[in-house]
Amino acid sequence: MARLALAYNYHSNESEQSEAIQLFRHGLAHLRDGQSYEALSAFRQAASLEPQNPYFLSYYGLALGQASRSWDEAEALCLAALRLRRQVPQLHLNLADLYRHRGRTADAVETLTDALRYTGRDGRITEALAVLGVRRPPVFSFLGRSHPLNKCLGRIRYRANGLFSRKYGVK
Repeated sequence: MARLALAYNYHSNESEQSEAIQLFRHGLAHLRDGQSYEALSAFRQAASLEPQNPYFLSYYGLALGQASRSWDEAEALCLAALRLRRQVPQLHLNLADLYRHRGRTADAVETLTDALRYTGRDGRITEALAVLGVRRPPVFSFLGRSHPLNKCLGRIRYRANGLFSRKYGVK
């Protein structure tokens, strides 16, 4: 994620940018270690130095939600980041993670489903949907999911999708 943030050139002087990136990297390390309060401080400082950087805003929102439970402000930050760079999968994943922490699983699923439209078939998004328990609909919707015909055809569809994705690289 930090490498992606380096790719964007926001019109700030060199020392501010490098300081903001260092703060961002420290925030990522703290967040990875489960230290959301320390991450919050680092992301807040990075976002104040570069308020138009979508990565800084998104991670600031995620850390704010995890650390202080300021859900509305955290959601606003993540949505602002998405308005800046809608095609970046990580920004969608951060918003979905925020919704999941808040207990809004349906909103997390909706966010990830929308992300597939904007970012294409990113493996991290499909994996996050699988973790949230999103299943494909039954082959025959008029029959129950546990009906033997749906079970059998569902297995065949699953295997066929696996073969197709391995052969053509598409899911």
